[in-house]
Amino acid sequence: MCVKLIIELSSHRTHLGAIEQELRKIARVDLHLEPPSTSVGSQPLVFSISDRDAGCGCSWVTDTAAWEKRHWQFKREAIESIADAVDGALKFAKGTASFRAVWLGVDRPSPTEDEVSAKQLISEIRANRIVPSRHYRVVRNA
Repeated sequence: MCVKLIIELSSHRTHLGAIEQELRKIARVDLHLEPPSTSVGSQPLVFSISDRDAGCGCSWVTDTAAWEKRHWQFKREAIESIADAVDGALKFAKGTASFRAVWLGVDRPSPTEDEVSAKQLISEIRANRIVPSRHYRVVRNA
């Protein structure tokens, strides 16, 4: 089971170093630059987070996790790192941002978009209720 946790920010790519430095202070994560999509702004900064030195989010999910289930099943010890990293990254957004936890298999479902506040998203992560097929669009006053 391989999952990638992707964050998109309407922030300039030159901020990646500052974001990485900040996130490494507050969470046990590595950042990986991803190809930009068109869902956030015209020049989004897109990166994935992983457990330090792991490369993807596979080490964060439980043995019973599956993309077909209602929610991802992240290990308890991973939840704080994920929540802290996402919360820290969102502080660099210059407008909209998004988050998704994507299964890397071939037959994954098409994502649905939901608008949430940063507070709602972090609450969902801390409660271990991230939906595999959901693309969370973070807006200022959702």
